Amino acid sequence: MSTYVDLHKLIASVNTVMLGYAFDSLKIVTPSNIKIDSLEDYFIGKFSYFMCWFVNFCSVREEFWPEEYTNQTLKTARDYVFEQIEKFSLIKNPIEYRFLCAYINSIKTHRVKCPGKEKARSYLREMIVDVKRKYSVEHDDSLQSLINEIVKFNMEVNDKIWDLPQYIDVDGSFMYTPNGSSEVSKMADRRRDANKILKKMNKYIDSMKTKFKFENTLKKIKVSSPKVYKYR
Repeated sequence: MSTYVDLHKLIASVNTVMLGYAFDSLKIVTPSNIKIDSLEDYFIGKFSYFMCWFVNFCSVREEFWPEEYTNQTLKTARDYVFEQIEKFSLIKNPIEYRFLCAYINSIKTHRVKCPGKEKARSYLREMIVDVKRKYSVEHDDSLQSLINEIVKFNMEVNDKIWDLPQYIDVDGSFMYTPNGSSEVSKMADRRRDANKILKKMNKYIDSMKTKFKFENTLKKIKVSSPKVYKYR
């Protein structure tokens, strides 16, 4: 099975996965199936998209939160995060577990000056710090370094990917005729950026294939519990 990701796969994935999520309803945004079926799923699909969303939500990033930081909103958010954390225990595959650790440890908990945002972070902070401590498995090996790079890459390109379906069809063509040279230029730049993302994404996939082949079998890659917690 080919693991190459092209623009068609990327846009189709965003359309079928992310457009089914309602960012203003915590009850809808859930990882209905977090099982990984191929290397592609670490870059496109429910697992990677949900984890990027979850990191931003738990970091209380404004675009991913309701407008009001009421006590009821905070309670609902806390219950929701707790429910999702409980589901993480279903992840048994060691590679998926390594990715999960890298994502969870990307959640921001430091204090901020924005009163509403800090109120929300402080409300979630104890629970988030606990889960970061639980998943603070630190591997001193090249595989974990690669996974950390991939998670950082996914988080950085996360915002750029969502805009693609609005402008580009699944065959890579523009969905409508741009108005004026300025709009044509902006859309062309957006498509070039997408191709750069895809190129780097596929390099990471090739690196993972090489790494797994070197290990010979995924069963040899073990996950050990940390002896020293990174988060206090």
